[in-house]
Amino acid sequence: MPALPKKKGKAKSKAKARAKAKSKAVSDDSEEVEDGSQPGEAPGDDDGAQEEEDLDERQAQGIPERAAPSKKDSTRDLLTVFSDRLEASFPCGKGEFETLEGQWCLICRAETEASIQEKLRPKKTRRECFFLGSNSTCRGHIASFHFEEYERRCDAAKPKIPMATRCIPLEVQKARNEQTKKDGQRKLDFVKVNAPKEFTRAGVLKAVSVHVACDDQALLLADKASFRNCLVSMRPEARRADLPSSHEVRAFIHNAFVERLNDLKRDIEKAPGKVSCTADGWSADTTKYGYLGMTAHWIDVDDSGKWTLRAEVVGFRLIHGTHAGSNLGRYFVGLCDRVGIMSRSDSKLYTVTLDNTSSNNKICDTIASQHNLRQLPTWSAFENQLGCLEHVVNLATIDVMGYITKLAAVETATAIWEYDPSEPTNRVLGGSLDTIAAIRTLAIKIQASGQRIQYFEGQQLECGITKPLKITLHSNVRWGSAYNMLDRAYKLRQAIDLFTSGADRLYGPITTIRSNGRITKKIAWSAFTLTSADWARVHEAKTILADSNCVLHHFSAEQQPTLYRALPALEDLQTLWEAKLKNPMYVLYHAAIQCGLDKLNKYYSRFDEKPAYVLALVLHPYFKIQYIKLAWGGMVEQAAEIADGNLDAKNWQAEAELIVDNAMAEYWRTRPQQPTVSSSRPPPAASDEDREDSFLSEFDRHRLTLLTDGTDSHWQSELRRYLKDVPADVTRDTDIVAWWSVHAKLYPTLARIALDILPSQASSVPCERVFSSAKLTATDRRARLGAIIFEELQIMKAAWCPQLIDHAKSNSQEIEVVEEEFESIFAADEELEGWDQEDM
Repeated sequence: MPALPKKKGKAKSKAKARAKAKSKAVSDDSEEVEDGSQPGEAPGDDDGAQEEEDLDERQAQGIPERAAPSKKDSTRDLLTVFSDRLEASFPCGKGEFETLEGQWCLICRAETEASIQEKLRPKKTRRECFFLGSNSTCRGHIASFHFEEYERRCDAAKPKIPMATRCIPLEVQKARNEQTKKDGQRKLDFVKVNAPKEFTRAGVLKAVSVHVACDDQALLLADKASFRNCLVSMRPEARRADLPSSHEVRAFIHNAFVERLNDLKRDIEKAPGKVSCTADGWSADTTKYGYLGMTAHWIDVDDSGKWTLRAEVVGFRLIHGTHAGSNLGRYFVGLCDRVGIMSRSDSKLYTVTLDNTSSNNKICDTIASQHNLRQLPTWSAFENQLGCLEHVVNLATIDVMGYITKLAAVETATAIWEYDPSEPTNRVLGGSLDTIAAIRTLAIKIQASGQRIQYFEGQQLECGITKPLKITLHSNVRWGSAYNMLDRAYKLRQAIDLFTSGADRLYGPITTIRSNGRITKKIAWSAFTLTSADWARVHEAKTILADSNCVLHHFSAEQQPTLYRALPALEDLQTLWEAKLKNPMYVLYHAAIQCGLDKLNKYYSRFDEKPAYVLALVLHPYFKIQYIKLAWGGMVEQAAEIADGNLDAKNWQAEAELIVDNAMAEYWRTRPQQPTVSSSRPPPAASDEDREDSFLSEFDRHRLTLLTDGTDSHWQSELRRYLKDVPADVTRDTDIVAWWSVHAKLYPTLARIALDILPSQASSVPCERVFSSAKLTATDRRARLGAIIFEELQIMKAAWCPQLIDHAKSNSQEIEVVEEEFESIFAADEELEGWDQEDM
């Protein structure tokens, strides 16, 4: 699909046009360096053109093997018939005994003991009931003599114990295999229950493993006496053999990880649409190891036709070697291979959403090169790479705050040097942007001492704030922290004023200025007292940042598509800031706002060149082409701009329609083909049932001919019907996955495009959430965790946490429901009794 040409401007905003023209002067290679990047490694290593290499063993690592079961688990079935291995003494001569090590066949021994008690000749002596061989010998004995009782005991065990193949006689295996083929399905070895009904070793092992992964506990927790005592207190007769060990917990997590990857691979390969991904790099503070985190997003379609958007963590791989884009790209492809997104013969990869570091361009170039190396369908590194919009908005916010704090720092420093402590009415604040710097200074100084924190909390209680709060500190790497700092400070303004008025008496000056080792000036806390005018400036700055903070939340969802919100959200933010740029009320902040607009426009001119953004808008039944016509302009707006002197003006509606037409034509050509029916060949002989409606059969053949027709009229007709329809029940917040699930049969070609487009992510927030979770795992107390188990913990934590159920709460709720039902019955009985008394 061709990309939109670079825009010179839009009819809706001349300011945007000027900013776009200005952004063209900026080189495309001068990308922003974001948090998580590796300064000095990228882009230099990626500049030279070189032949694409295949993945090495570390990059191409596939799904690992399952861990071998513990000895206790592997012999559970055997112990239903045989005893544990022990020593027994048998007579071997006159007065002599021989001590042997082996296992009793409990069934044979019981039969022998019963025969002896009844004074009958036993079939086997006690010695013949004692087996010295291996587990295989014992299982062979079961298959030959005790299979029916063995099967009954395995089925009766709780939970049910899977039978070992060696214990099943060959004739039984053959008969059951034949029956399985006839039934077309395989019997399950277990029954899934919603909540545990009784104490089982397998249930405890799973519960402890889930607790270790989801609550970021140590793997050795299962061996801790204090934790074991918690389990024993709920089942006092529990022995050491009834409780899992740390080794078994480790093996359970590994095997669950292997099963999880296999399940993801099956689901992805079965998905009818393509898969979109987010990826980013992360470094652990404890080990300094670098990891590549990756999430996959696709749509599942069940047998009833219901669509479900999936968002899953599929990789958290340790990176060996350089963090340059070429190496990261091959690791990315290796993760795709592992879960079935890519293979040597096929690729379901659609879009990749990354942050705005320069090395990410090389990552996508490497992905495209791997497609070419494997002779897969072309994957465009430009069209299919999407930038993280939350990073873009945060960069704009950083520029706004950067201008404010830079100017404020100069003004505050000047005011401090001009401050005369001998005058009690003198203030450091000069009535300008240094107010914002004062807020951050107060937040740092208050939180630097436990005594000040307690005093500040006391001032909040006096102001009626029952739950004391802290002033959030602004950090460029934490999205929305600038707004949160100003918003929290504005809410606590009364407490802050009380604190600054009394802090000098308790703590002395807020800071001292030294020159040549001598104290030249002491700055009092009262110098940072904010007036009503200062708080008004804080409110104005908070209002400016509230616009960008609101836009950040548009791209945070994982269970709903977000890509269609990309361009409208950026345009809304541009419109809001442009309005403030013209408002005299914000004159103090005009330069700061312009810095933020310049950053937005720099990236905005790149984002709307990607076909995915246009298709996402068109596929939303609320926006369609009409939004593009209104916001960007069509033929009329193009003519008006040309008349105003902009000879490069474009008909953006026509450009968008071209992208949609190209996509429709491509998907129509690659649609699933219906079986063809030749009209020249006579129809086959029909049965009596088929002859009941011969006219309908002729129409069916005619309709099949229409479906296999290669002309473009069919997809054009479908597109016209979709664009013409204006559903009244659709809003901006309509669940478009559910909407397309219902309308897929009405618009089949557009639905196939929607299956690919809707999972595309507007931001890399899913990866950022994984990193926030990983930070809780990589603590100082767990610094010895290996990279392999670290990835397994992250994958299983992401899989298990959404499924956690508080069984105790569920049991309590069931009891409460029963009590409510009885209360209603008692109330009805009392009411009936009252009526009976009135009748009497």
